[in-house]
Amino acid sequence: MKKVLFIGTADNGYWVADVAAEFGYDIEYSGFVVSSNEMLDNALRDSYDYIIIDISELYISGPDLEFTIKQIITGSSAAVGIVAQGIPNGSVAVTSCIAAGVKNICNSLYVGELRKELQYLFKGESNVEMIATQTNGRRDIINHKPLRDINIARKTIAVAGSVDRIGTTTQAIQIVKFLQMNGKKTAYIEANNSGYVGDLLNTQSGARIENEALGWVVVRDIDMFFDLSQIENIYQMGYEYLVFDFGSMQDDDFQEIPFYEKDIKITVHGASPSELKAFDQCIEKLYPRNVVYIFSFIPKNEEEDVLEMMDDRSDKTYFAPYTPNPYSYSGENAYPKIIQFEQTKKAATEDTEKKKKGLFGRKKKKRDKGVTDNE
Repeated sequence: MKKVLFIGTADNGYWVADVAAEFGYDIEYSGFVVSSNEMLDNALRDSYDYIIIDISELYISGPDLEFTIKQIITGSSAAVGIVAQGIPNGSVAVTSCIAAGVKNICNSLYVGELRKELQYLFKGESNVEMIATQTNGRRDIINHKPLRDINIARKTIAVAGSVDRIGTTTQAIQIVKFLQMNGKKTAYIEANNSGYVGDLLNTQSGARIENEALGWVVVRDIDMFFDLSQIENIYQMGYEYLVFDFGSMQDDDFQEIPFYEKDIKITVHGASPSELKAFDQCIEKLYPRNVVYIFSFIPKNEEEDVLEMMDDRSDKTYFAPYTPNPYSYSGENAYPKIIQFEQTKKAATEDTEKKKKGLFGRKKKKRDKGVTDNE
């Protein structure tokens, strides 16, 4: 019996099993996948007749997607299909899949149509010609010319809190300010349903709509976007960094998969009893991941207790300074370590002047106690 691998969750790909059963095929689900490397590892770990990759919930650049799918096609003898539910024919995601050599793409919005599209794969037929014809006559897609002339964000940063009102948005904006101070073209992305960016138009002096179609608002020289449906277009705007504010991990609509897909993942926590309870609820998912932990509202004399609590994650644990105004950079010296690039001389000087006294005092205290400084 032929084997089918669905790279994605059974919740998203339940309908694929029905179509496979019509052809007498067994299906296997990879489960939660958050990176290109995991996608590749799952595809090549065994021998399959068909590999179906769900990219519907991933924010992945065109070149990265194309490269990974080419590796899968080259390294496997399987026929490869793509599920891109609701993603338009002319999008970077779809054109990059076609450029990689994929012959079957299921990107209709409704499951009934997706089932029909998947049948092409199991019949050994291609539906790419039909997709290209529907893409405003763009025949260059068939000739494998991906959209390589666009500017893709070099780094994506995700910020999420274990509870509401713990300083998640403040941290996201502070990171944007830090990157701007270092000459990096950076934007803030509202990846939650708080409506924060829209509210700023009524509460922040000088806030303006730059482009309504893109959901683009400018607040105090920060480019902010609130419409995630425009993410493909935002990726093409030449930003070096995109900082995604995912809100609270306790929210029912928290976007777990997109959060873990980002290059740098930062979580924000507190140390009150209720905040620690929320932290414990999140830690099982966070622990295996390469995640940074920032604690807000922690008195200096309690920081060592928090580091001891964090145990083998203490080297990824930092403390947020008091920041009453998120749009005024606090001088937080952890960001260069988290984001890992050299500060400009101006930014580094400002940072040192703001933090010098407290930083040296804390180091001396820790050395006296034989504790390694983890900030």
